[in-house]
Amino acid sequence: MRIYFIFVMLFPLNLISEDKCNDYFILGNGENIEAYGMDSTYHWWAVTKPFSDRYRMIIDDFESNSYVNLGFPVFSPNGEKWAFYAQDVNSIYLETSDTITQINCNEFGNIYFSGNSEIMAYSYKIDNLTNFVLGENIFKNLQNVNSNFYINYEGNSFAYTTNRNGLSAIILNQEEIGTFEQIKIIGFWNDGSIFYAGKLGEYWRVYRNKEVISENYLLISEMQVNLAGSFLVYNATLINGQKQVYFYFDELNNIQSSRLYQNISNLIIHPYLYLYGFRATNTTNELVAISNTEYASTLNASAPKFTFDGNEIYYIYCDNNCFLAVNGKNYRLKNQFDTQTSIVKKPFSESFAYSTNANLVVYDLETQIMYSGMMVDRIIAPRYNRFENRYETLGLINNRLYLLTCKF
Repeated sequence: MRIYFIFVMLFPLNLISEDKCNDYFILGNGENIEAYGMDSTYHWWAVTKPFSDRYRMIIDDFESNSYVNLGFPVFSPNGEKWAFYAQDVNSIYLETSDTITQINCNEFGNIYFSGNSEIMAYSYKIDNLTNFVLGENIFKNLQNVNSNFYINYEGNSFAYTTNRNGLSAIILNQEEIGTFEQIKIIGFWNDGSIFYAGKLGEYWRVYRNKEVISENYLLISEMQVNLAGSFLVYNATLINGQKQVYFYFDELNNIQSSRLYQNISNLIIHPYLYLYGFRATNTTNELVAISNTEYASTLNASAPKFTFDGNEIYYIYCDNNCFLAVNGKNYRLKNQFDTQTSIVKKPFSESFAYSTNANLVVYDLETQIMYSGMMVDRIIAPRYNRFENRYETLGLINNRLYLLTCKF
């Protein structure tokens, strides 16, 4: 099990606690804490080690039995369901928020939830064959599976790629719909069709089921479909070496494109509107684009992000000074900032949060005051918990886990 911790060096800060930040002890049962994390909604989880060769999963108030091996937990998009794999000496189990299922297999695979959070799917291997369970249906003895499985929003269709005689084939609901040298699955559309990129010879093209819907590209590097399967974006390198972002939704007759750029990276997609964002270089200018609107940036800039509801797009960029840009409005920050630091923002709030190497810090953009609670030994990146209306992260002190919070 691996967990990645954040160690960030910033200029010295004058931190204020007041009544905005509160910290809560949540775990310290005497077992070594091996890993911990949070989902994007309101859950926290930890893996503890009760014995030298056994592990236990803890999710909120739930504690599992001890096992010889554990997979990381997977949460449904709405946060109401979760599942993880667990292995005892001779048995493998799938534990969910309401069931435990023993699975006769050699190796567990991955767990998935449909976009509407209603259907769970999972894979596992028996010898060299893969079984895939989608809701109440099981698809047995799938050969040479070489990708993750993809399921649609309703959870009644699935796709994956497989090796066939040195080539890759894409399988949609047990039917082979194309064979290529390389395949990148983009995602399902709301009508059950699948978008993917396929390479033959030197060039990549985008397909919808068996239909070619794009020109030839040298490379397709970033691809996304939103959760509902109603908006597609991807970043492609043209034959002349220039870059463009392409997008599509049902009201369009065909795929549309952005302006040309020398470089494009950090492509993001709005959760439900037909909007996207990315970093770009245009001649010598560093930019952040929100669809076809461009905003100033610098080479030293963070990746743009949407707030959880998509109402704001934000990023930090620095030259002689550092700024937080929110929907094109720039807030000057009073300190230099490491733009590689992961930040999170509450929608319609003049604040943002980040983790230093020892604190959860909330920066008030109106007063330029920074707030923080307790100091910890190790810490992870924060989230905005929309259910509790607060910034949160997890911190560890001497094998005791704390929930660090600040409410704005």
